[in-house]
Amino acid sequence: MDDFTLEPSEQREPLPQRHFRAVYTQHVQGLLKQQGYRRLDDMRGQPAKHPRSEHVSEITYSLRRGVLLDLMRDLRAAGYLIENPRQLQQKHITFLVRLWYSKGLGASTLANRMSVLHWLELSIGKPNMVQSIELHLPHVPLPKRSLVTTVDKSWRARGVDAGERIAQVCREDPVTGMLLRMQRDFGLRTREAMRFKPLERTERDGIWVWEGTKGGRERFVRFSRDPVVAERQRQTLQAAKDVVRKLPRQYAYLGYQGRTLEAAVRHFHRRLEKMGITRREGLTAHGLRHERAQTEYEALAKAPTPLRGGGADRARHRWALGHVSQMMGHARPSIPAAYIGSESHNAKKRRVIVRNLEAIAPHLPAVHSLCRSRSLGGSLWLVGARGDGLAEHGPWEIAVTGPLSTELRVTLELELERAVGHRFNLASVPEPAGLKLTELSEEAPDAVVQAGRLWPRLPTNEARQR
Repeated sequence: MDDFTLEPSEQREPLPQRHFRAVYTQHVQGLLKQQGYRRLDDMRGQPAKHPRSEHVSEITYSLRRGVLLDLMRDLRAAGYLIENPRQLQQKHITFLVRLWYSKGLGASTLANRMSVLHWLELSIGKPNMVQSIELHLPHVPLPKRSLVTTVDKSWRARGVDAGERIAQVCREDPVTGMLLRMQRDFGLRTREAMRFKPLERTERDGIWVWEGTKGGRERFVRFSRDPVVAERQRQTLQAAKDVVRKLPRQYAYLGYQGRTLEAAVRHFHRRLEKMGITRREGLTAHGLRHERAQTEYEALAKAPTPLRGGGADRARHRWALGHVSQMMGHARPSIPAAYIGSESHNAKKRRVIVRNLEAIAPHLPAVHSLCRSRSLGGSLWLVGARGDGLAEHGPWEIAVTGPLSTELRVTLELELERAVGHRFNLASVPEPAGLKLTELSEEAPDAVVQAGRLWPRLPTNEARQR
């Protein structure tokens, strides 16, 4: 075994691929076993077979194992004779980071892999081997990771009544329906709902959540300050007790009995897909968690969430944000922005929209005139990334409420680009969601941009005299 801990040498012949795969897999498993991890008990109420000292969930363990195996394969494919993670050096880390960046991995994926590398350097006793991603990729525009949601993922945003849909699921599958009720009313994650023991984890003013949480962090979820929501929570909790009351004490979970936790999660998602609750339809079980965070924030802040326009004063907003963060099981108050949006993000979007409106205002008469010359009707709207305040560069995306054929669209786009000097993308949208620019029924643009807002054009002096 000492041979595998030596630095790779050019004189030594590399192991055959089949033997190499077995060797590095054994080393990765040994490293993870040495550092330790904690597996959750399975859904059958039996203790984990190999409990370890470190409080790391099965998800973190799987992430570390997958990244370590992938990086060993990548180094092998590039010609590095690395057979043990303990042989890694800074040059190997730099190569891996640049390779991952060249593959176009997203910001979140890169961040997750860098966190595994930071854990690895401490595990093998080589601190400072992994630098920040900016030092491994100098002079490269790095993808930015944003934890602020810009899309409302709740069920009500899709026009779905969660209560009616869950009641329908309960009639077909009571266990799946009960899990959805716990996610809707208490904001639990899927694994937390499955591992919840309603006969043991209940207090007079809330519930304790521990098993299934990230990192095993225990938290207390109080009943809502909204009396309607609080009464619904009590009814859900009583229904959960009735479900598990007839089971043996050790099996008193809400999840599917007789299955491991991972098997139960897979079965849960299969059941949801069979009932039409899929990401393709815009409905997920996690969307109920979003909805719970939003309703609790609105009950505390007495105002809509930032994602829906906001309006709460700063002190109340921060107080509500901290309460929601604790309820959802997050340590940092900034994380709930992934559920309810961010005031600062909204302010930034408004500033971008102002600059976009001011940029398109000088070209509005030419756009209006060309569209009228082609007998185009309806109104023009600024949509897309620039209309939503998400970008200041790129083509202008204009929605036309009137009919627009493909031939006319292509012709107008070319004429607008020649006349204005900017690229335009036109589309016929009967009910666009964006900023209305002008009505084509008027002989001239009926609005001007002032301070980032569209104001009706004031009559000229000659018009006033007449």
